[in-house]
Amino acid sequence: MADTIYNEVTYPSAVYAQTHPDRLAMMALLFGMKPASAGRCRVLELGCGDGWNLITMAYGLPESEFVGIDLASEPIARGTALAEKLALRNVSLREMDVADAADLGEFDYIIAHGLYSWVPGAVREKIMELCGRSLAANGVAYLSYNAYPGNHMRDMVRGMMRYHTAHFTEPEQKIRQARGLVKFIAESKEPPEIYHQLMGQEFERVSKYTDAGLFHDDLSSINQPFYFHEFMAQAAPHGLQFLAEADMSDNRPGQHPPQVQAVLAGLDPRDIVGRQQYLDFLRCRAFRQTLLCRSGVALEREVSPERAYGMRMAGEIRAASATPDLRSPTAEIFYGPQKAEIETDRPLVKTAFAKLGALWPKCIHFRELLAHSRAELGRSGANEAAEDAENLAVAMTQAHGALFIEFRTHQPQFVTEPGEKPRASALARLQLASGDRLTTMLHQIVRIQDPLGRELLRLMDGTRDRSTLKAELGLLASASESRTAAEKVSLEELDENIRHLARLGLLLE
Repeated sequence: MADTIYNEVTYPSAVYAQTHPDRLAMMALLFGMKPASAGRCRVLELGCGDGWNLITMAYGLPESEFVGIDLASEPIARGTALAEKLALRNVSLREMDVADAADLGEFDYIIAHGLYSWVPGAVREKIMELCGRSLAANGVAYLSYNAYPGNHMRDMVRGMMRYHTAHFTEPEQKIRQARGLVKFIAESKEPPEIYHQLMGQEFERVSKYTDAGLFHDDLSSINQPFYFHEFMAQAAPHGLQFLAEADMSDNRPGQHPPQVQAVLAGLDPRDIVGRQQYLDFLRCRAFRQTLLCRSGVALEREVSPERAYGMRMAGEIRAASATPDLRSPTAEIFYGPQKAEIETDRPLVKTAFAKLGALWPKCIHFRELLAHSRAELGRSGANEAAEDAENLAVAMTQAHGALFIEFRTHQPQFVTEPGEKPRASALARLQLASGDRLTTMLHQIVRIQDPLGRELLRLMDGTRDRSTLKAELGLLASASESRTAAEKVSLEELDENIRHLARLGLLLE
């Protein structure tokens, strides 16, 4: 068994939505590639830890194959045990050094999250070599890493913390002392100067970190950030080119004054790396989640609205008005995620937004969304069909670029309208045994902290109808020393709770 610090201090289990094959395929399609379907692909994760990220993908994508490798034996053992409890046959977790990884076959998607900056240079070279050797012709590799210039301040603070904690032996002591030092420096001057204000921001950052995250990320012996051009110089010899950043928000040009926009417009459009590097300077970017593909793949850097034709769409959208007028050219305001809003007077777009909001969190293919919107507006003429398709594609592409809606390539298998005998995800029910952080079928983490929701999920195995669920909840509450509201819940309240859990993506057909 490999003896690593990750066996001693367990890194928190996590899932990363931006690494899901659906997200990677969507980004590839957006820039003109022809990637493998998320529903039938091969995925490799390097430094997979306990495999939560891969296991949740494997649970939701039974026709795809997932392989994870990690040097730490104990996380691999925990993940393997979880996969066995779920009876998954499409995921394999292996205790293996990345430097020794060979003959694993070809993969449509390769993931290395939180690894590249934290391993020796020779291992980084092996990661790039493996991507260059094992990535399919239309494959996508995801690599995250710390970036300059944003990490210069973090580097300074990390150096101070490592110096201060060097003579402490226990991880808990190191973590406590590291935070204490940053706080001490941040509060050492009144009124604070710029240096102390920056230290205050760093203290806020390290305070929000989990203990294990701080220990492995900031206090590790290796934490090497890169300027983007340096990272790409390491990728290019292995036949890899820049595709995009995994998070759509990181691909937006940003808001800059006219004089800055003029300079950016004057940069050589063929120098993608140089342009990205200057954008990092402007943003003071500290972290990148870079997608790479093979150098021979022809990419279309300008996102064409025609790409929307092959996409599925989803949007957590609601109209500002309780009774929006969708049919007339009256302007209506729609609210999206994170307080975003769009105002439009176009009936076709208003109807599409209303449909996406009603369906959330499910998605709908563009063709179906177009057909629904046209039918709602009574548009049946063939002459205007092409124009409607073009107009809706432009509007949806703009909304996606503004992070107002999501593009997807795959419909996750969950229900928003629970049946007579609701069934919760077996994965979520297993995860309840170790805490309140559950993985949804949308590959996201949710926390279920209320007792009623937790008990409901445990009981919803597909064998109980609502009356039985209500009765058993009452029995559980009566047997508990701390009697809960579960014994008094009505069937209407029970159904409301079930629907809430369904809209989180936790219930299956």
